[in-house]
Amino acid sequence: MNLAYYPFQLITTKPSEVTVIDTASPKVLTDLIEALRNDLDKVVLSNDQLEPQEIRKASLWIGDPRLELDLDKLFQRLIYKRMELLIENQRLVELIDQSQQMAMDLLQDPFLSDLPVTVEPGGKLEQIMKYCNVHFDEAVTTESTSKIEALIQTLTKLGEKKLVILTNVSHYLSD
Repeated sequence: MNLAYYPFQLITTKPSEVTVIDTASPKVLTDLIEALRNDLDKVVLSNDQLEPQEIRKASLWIGDPRLELDLDKLFQRLIYKRMELLIENQRLVELIDQSQQMAMDLLQDPFLSDLPVTVEPGGKLEQIMKYCNVHFDEAVTTESTSKIEALIQTLTKLGEKKLVILTNVSHYLSD
């Protein structure tokens, strides 16, 4: 990916490598953030063949990891979808069977058996994962450095190819 911001030279990024843009100019910082966050024309994003790319489609805006990054909101749906692709059929059948058994056990409770209610087992992996409350650990979501590490680890596991944009990272990482 290439990032063009006039009058500065072209900034080239490489997959799986961190590119740091450090500036002491509030105007440059504001222009970059506004353009990358809101898909404005001040910045042009292009692929390796210098063909312009839509910023919204070619990049993933994260922003300030401490203030804007909610790992669960960003990744839960993607993790569910990835698990559905990766899970073996036999393992999925086992999980669905366990879910159905739990639903049957609930219906056998005397209180529920006297009520006109239905308990439906989770028939899909996403329903089962939601029921089990799959989420990022609290230690990861509260500490900035751990949050950044979890972000990078998750993006890598998901095979994310977009340009990931973080701001103010230097505030949270030590030398």
